[in-house]
Amino acid sequence: MPNLQTAQLGDIPLIWVEPAGVERRPLAIWLHAFSWTKEDVVPQLAELAARGFLALSWDMPRHGERRDESPDEMKQRVRGNLRRHFWPILAAATEEVSAVIDWATGNFDVQPDVGIGGVSMGGDIAVAAAGNDHRIGRVAAALATPDWLRPGSAEPQGEAGEAQQALYRRFDPLTNAEQYRHRPAMLFICG
Repeated sequence: MPNLQTAQLGDIPLIWVEPAGVERRPLAIWLHAFSWTKEDVVPQLAELAARGFLALSWDMPRHGERRDESPDEMKQRVRGNLRRHFWPILAAATEEVSAVIDWATGNFDVQPDVGIGGVSMGGDIAVAAAGNDHRIGRVAAALATPDWLRPGSAEPQGEAGEAQQALYRRFDPLTNAEQYRHRPAMLFICG
């Protein structure tokens, strides 16, 4: 079991693993999938730390310690209308990334070029965050998409209200390609 550490950043419960014997290290953020928790990505955090990264994650909005309904209730609600209920989670988590990077750079001696990745929802957030925060130089997104409209998806997408459309216009990576002028390296792993 890795030496897990925790802290609270406002209402954001953080978890991280520090690499052994490395002073100034790169920061790697790894984000969990929909309905998972930060504890579900501990194996990935341990692997990143073993490779010399300060490996960090947290519970995304409405997940883990931040949930306000059971995981089954959340799955049913969100899958009933992805655009109305999933887009706000993606947007809120995307906005949190910058605050978490600020916290990490203020509390640890980390290199300025940040890597971020995740699985499914975590990958979607990682891609959006790279457009929102130019300190992110590398993205690894597994089973994720830069297109929040998810064309060709077998899941019904639902309808967005005005507030959700505003979030889409602000954060959807495909709609905001100009926000990636800093050219972060991106790896998509899809099957």
